[in-house]
Amino acid sequence: MKKIILIIIIIISFFINTACWDKHEMENRAYITAIGMDKIEGDSDGFKVTYEYPNLRAVGKNGQGEPKFIISKSGKVLSKIDREIGTIVEKDVFFNHLRVIIIGEDLAKDKVKFSQMIEIFNRTPITGRKVIIFIAKGRAEDILNSNTVGNSLLGRYLSDLSERKTIGGKYRVTTISDLSKDLYRSNIGLVGKIKYEKNNMVVEGSSIIKDRKLVEFLDQKDTRTILILTEEIYNDEVTIMKDSGKYIVNYIVGEYKVEKDVKVENGNINFIYDIKTEGYIDEYLDPKTIKTDSDLLEGKIIKNIEKQLDEKIKKSIINTIDKLQNEVGVDVLKVEDHLRKKEPELWDRVKDNWENEFKEIDFTVNVNTEVRRIGLTK
Repeated sequence: MKKIILIIIIIISFFINTACWDKHEMENRAYITAIGMDKIEGDSDGFKVTYEYPNLRAVGKNGQGEPKFIISKSGKVLSKIDREIGTIVEKDVFFNHLRVIIIGEDLAKDKVKFSQMIEIFNRTPITGRKVIIFIAKGRAEDILNSNTVGNSLLGRYLSDLSERKTIGGKYRVTTISDLSKDLYRSNIGLVGKIKYEKNNMVVEGSSIIKDRKLVEFLDQKDTRTILILTEEIYNDEVTIMKDSGKYIVNYIVGEYKVEKDVKVENGNINFIYDIKTEGYIDEYLDPKTIKTDSDLLEGKIIKNIEKQLDEKIKKSIINTIDKLQNEVGVDVLKVEDHLRKKEPELWDRVKDNWENEFKEIDFTVNVNTEVRRIGLTK
């Protein structure tokens, strides 16, 4: 019996010691969750890289200290900076938990440095191809040094946010793999935009990459249109407000169906979008309806609402297309892709002068909205 008790004590001691050793080992590791990359101010050749990793001692009810650490390292060779970071933190550095990479605006506008950075990511397995990339409006280090909701890890916060379907076209979720494929295919990419202003982190809009550098920032409205036309939006909402807020319709889009067609008339390309939406109204306020006690389910009222939604969605799309053609001059709508796959003969005729051809295309936008059910009425 004594021998059995002794054996049990030895086994328990072994597991306790193993657990303590594992905890000690983990606390001596730096699991990088987010990286920010900037040009060194006043030095055109150097990089400044900012790293975020969790304070594992702060985890749990009796945790101590800040939940995360932020450190920076500067240098001229990116791969060397990553290798040297361990000497600063005095820990073993691991990148297998990396969620997000944020590129500063100045660095993104530098074609040589941006290209160098993309090549490093493509060749280095430690970053992972599914790491999400953002372009900062300003410096990336300012984003990493800012506070998130609950002062949580920025990498985890942005990664979790990007996985939610509720972002509804606020920005494009782009991974390292996505960007590399886009740049290889057409030399054009679209990346989410992030900024820090008025003590708030704002994640919305997008950044256009062309010829391996940042050429333009877009707001949330234009980004939403692009995601609709490229069929990358999961859900959306459209609000109509008139008469100083006395008339309100809020339409929740459950699905966009986009069909594309091309016609050539008198040598001019006409690119046609036929867009169908299905959804429901979750809020409706109309003083006239209240006064006359009309029923929102009445067919005439629904048809009128659908017509208003058609017009609003169409106007928003046309405005964005006009901006992309006449101000930005970049085909982020992937018209090139459609022509290459569906109209190869036409593509062969225009591909050598596509940048100018894109600006001359006539676009036709047709929208058909269907209200399937009614939510809240007032």
